[in-house]
Amino acid sequence: MADPNRQTFKNHNRLYISLITRILSRIFVLAVLAVAGPSEAGDPIPELFKGSSQPLQLSADEMQYDAKTGQFIASGHVKVNHENFQLVSDILRYDQKMEMIHAVGNVVVESESNVLKGSEMILHIKDETGVISDGKIYMNDPWFVITAEKFQKTGENTFEAENIGVTSCEGENPDWRITGKRLDLTIEGYGTIRHAMFRIKNAPVLYTPYFLFPAKRKRQSGFLVPRIGHSGRKGIYFDIPFFWAVNDHSDATFYLNAMTRRGVKAGVECRYKLSRFSQGAFMFDYLKDDKTDGGSSEWGYGHDELPRLNDDRYWFRMKHDQALPGEFIAGIDIDIMSDQDYLRDFSGGYNGLEDTRSYFEKTFSRGIDDEDAYIRENRFNVSGGLFGHGVHSGIKWYDDARDLESDGRGEDMIHKAPYITIKGIKRPIAGSPLFFSTEFLYDRFYSETERRAHRLDIAPMLTLPLKFDKYFTVESSVAARERIWFIDKTVEGDNKQENRETFEYSIGAFSELYKVYTANSSDENQTIHTIRPQIDYTYVPDSGEDDFPYFDPSDRAGKVNELAFSLENGLRIWEKSPGALNIAGRKTLRFKLSQSVDLEDDKNESNRFKPLEIELGAAPAEGVVVSGDAGWSHDKGEFAFGNVLFGFKSARGDNYLLEYRYSDNLNEYLTAAASLKLGRRITVKGGYECNIAKDREIRNMLGFDYVSGCWSIGLAHTREDDDHKYEFVISLTGLGEISGSQ
Repeated sequence: MADPNRQTFKNHNRLYISLITRILSRIFVLAVLAVAGPSEAGDPIPELFKGSSQPLQLSADEMQYDAKTGQFIASGHVKVNHENFQLVSDILRYDQKMEMIHAVGNVVVESESNVLKGSEMILHIKDETGVISDGKIYMNDPWFVITAEKFQKTGENTFEAENIGVTSCEGENPDWRITGKRLDLTIEGYGTIRHAMFRIKNAPVLYTPYFLFPAKRKRQSGFLVPRIGHSGRKGIYFDIPFFWAVNDHSDATFYLNAMTRRGVKAGVECRYKLSRFSQGAFMFDYLKDDKTDGGSSEWGYGHDELPRLNDDRYWFRMKHDQALPGEFIAGIDIDIMSDQDYLRDFSGGYNGLEDTRSYFEKTFSRGIDDEDAYIRENRFNVSGGLFGHGVHSGIKWYDDARDLESDGRGEDMIHKAPYITIKGIKRPIAGSPLFFSTEFLYDRFYSETERRAHRLDIAPMLTLPLKFDKYFTVESSVAARERIWFIDKTVEGDNKQENRETFEYSIGAFSELYKVYTANSSDENQTIHTIRPQIDYTYVPDSGEDDFPYFDPSDRAGKVNELAFSLENGLRIWEKSPGALNIAGRKTLRFKLSQSVDLEDDKNESNRFKPLEIELGAAPAEGVVVSGDAGWSHDKGEFAFGNVLFGFKSARGDNYLLEYRYSDNLNEYLTAAASLKLGRRITVKGGYECNIAKDREIRNMLGFDYVSGCWSIGLAHTREDDDHKYEFVISLTGLGEISGSQ
């Protein structure tokens, strides 16, 4: 399970770009526009301030213009307003011949997201150069305060600054800041800071005499922030990534992770976007492991009792989406792993399982198998619509991560290569109340040993829906299904054909009742209670399935003679917030009971009733979520399965999660997580997961976070699979996070 409190390195030295190049270039341009734009203040105003579609208003206590010298002077509460910014100063002088603007005294240039303050500002309009003295820049996105004795724009894309300071803290004595003696910067080139120092309060902490960084506003290649730490299984490790901006539509990251106890793990991650609906990513890691596991060493995981004898360890994963003609889309999912323990060793960190899953789910809306799944699913599929039919086809194959040293690794796995599913929508038959639809299935089963076959499934269906006014609806359907196997090779024999014919009949009826509750006739807030009873009957005759080939569970569906009842209750509150135009619905309660009964004569009373299924979902108050489902076995007198989740988030930011999962006597899990705010600055957090059935602790974690106005620090201890990790996170607002573990 992914740790919601896990922190990793974020951001890198490209932050200096957004911090320096965005601010300096933007402020100079705004300042030039502010005094070089048009005005509607009237004469005596130089031509520079006239004749524009974007008006600029100028006001001052006193304004003078000397036509002989070509100088315009405004003094006393000078204010220049434009739709995008405002400039104020004590004195503003414009020299028309020199094309120079000089603002003196309490100079402030304010835009929507930034504020520049200084004692003096000189701007040369023609070459767009200038100087700001005693400058202070307040940047809102992200929040930074930048100071310098002198900001200077020396060319179209070049800047200089002296005695700079950068912080995201407020106040005259910030908790942290970065200082430098001199800054030289070329946009779309490089910048240098001489004598850069990181300070806490006024105390120097980290110094470098010369710092070089790329100063490009576009993506650029370069090293990312390294990750350093220690763990019992890896020893001391150093993980450094390198980012390569290939072009505007693709990039790559290369990883090198040196571990004193395991060796050097190398990896690569490539991402590309071909069009709006066509994109992909692939990742590969390789390690020549210094340690192996014969089944009893400290380098294995004893609870699975599976050895790992290989030292060549790798993981390749890939996803790709491709838009095709006719509104079809293709997808590729690949997941191949060297051994069953790989993801247990490397689930976290750069390019680990957690980062991979997060990226895949966000980008492709598809995840990846869990770390303990040694059977990895791979697929290629094409989906779309054709002549009123939904078409889904592809290839599905499985990689078995066990038994690497065996020559027969994965030979007994049965793959589908290819599979095709075609389902038609229900279409009315002219002149009748009937609807007609078809379903066609084709599967090619393949294994490297003794299981190979083609299977066809054809099922035409007739449906009769009947609606009895507004009270209830009845729908019945009948389908004839033909299944054909063309056997290439099985244990029993080769090159034979099997046919099975059967039919399926179902009828169901449902109704939906509701009532609206309001406090009074004028109350716009409403509570709606709905009740949906439903009854379904399904019949599939016995077709002697045990005499036919078996390739997947659908070959053994068996005889069905079943009656199912369900009753669903729902409660939804419609509320109108103060000042809102429309009311918004909030589903606060869903409760459903379902019971199926087997009507076959050979069933005894204890086995006739299938588990009573219960489903619950509730949001009774703001921040409270309750959900669960369970099945009660009548013959055993106990729950056959059950899942319950409770979550709560308070208004002040406390979070609580409790989850229970039960599927059989060997799989009963309890998970708990919480974070509690102790005042404004301190948050205590913890997590616990165990397998109750096996009396095995899976993971526990305890830690805390301390948050100041512009920085935070977090400490946590995690015990997982007998490995202890001590993790720390230091975050400077605006500059990202640095984390390490031991």
